[in-house]
Amino acid sequence: MSPVPEQDPIAALEARVAKTVELVAQLRSERDAARTALEQANQSLEQANQNCAALGDNVREAREHVSDLMAQLTRAQADIQDTSSAGAQLQLDRDQAVAEAARLAAEATRLAGEVTRLESERSQVRTRVSKLMSQIDLLSSEA
Repeated sequence: MSPVPEQDPIAALEARVAKTVELVAQLRSERDAARTALEQANQSLEQANQNCAALGDNVREAREHVSDLMAQLTRAQADIQDTSSAGAQLQLDRDQAVAEAARLAAEATRLAGEVTRLESERSQVRTRVSKLMSQIDLLSSEA
C-alpha cells in the first residue's frame, strides 16, 4: 500500500485564503455592478420625473387652451344669437359664426381627447416610475 500523503495545514490555509480573496473580489465586482445599475436606475427615474413634470405642464396648457376655446365657443354662440334677428348681411355673419363655433367645438373635442391621452400617458409614466422605485428599493436592500 502506498502511504497516505500528509496534508500541509499551511497549504490548506493558503488555499482557503486565496478562495476568500477571490470571493471578496467577486463580491466587490458584483457590488460595483449593482451600484452602477442603481445609478442608471436613478438617472432613469430622474428622466421619468422630468417627463412627468413636462406632461403635467402640457396637460395644464391643454386645459387652459380648452378653457379658452370654450370661452371662445360661448362668445361665438352669443354672437349667433345677437345676429340672428338682423337682415341678410347679418344672416351671412351668423353663418360664419356657426361655422367658427363648429370648428371651435371640434377643436375643443380634439383637445379634450388629447388631455385624456396625456393623462393616460402621465399615469403610465407614474406606473413606470413606481416600478423603477421598487427596483431601486430591491437593489438597495440587496446591497
